[in-house]
Amino acid sequence: MSIQHIWSCTCGAQTPCEEEDTQVGAVWECPGCEKVFGRVRSNNGVSAWVTINPREVRFYRLLGELQ
Repeated sequence: MSIQHIWSCTCGAQTPCEEEDTQVGAVWECPGCEKVFGRVRSNNGVSAWVTINPREVRFYRLLGELQ
């Protein structure tokens, strides 16, 4: 039996994803609400998902494409 990874967004959308999509440093765009999130780690080692401003997503090309 393998573990299934599912992205559960604050909008209620649930989307299957891969393990690497949930690692620290990952960027994820919800297909439901199109918000972009990034997983970060604080100095004390705790990780969290944060919402990324759409302008920063475009400027840094976080989704790997020009938007």
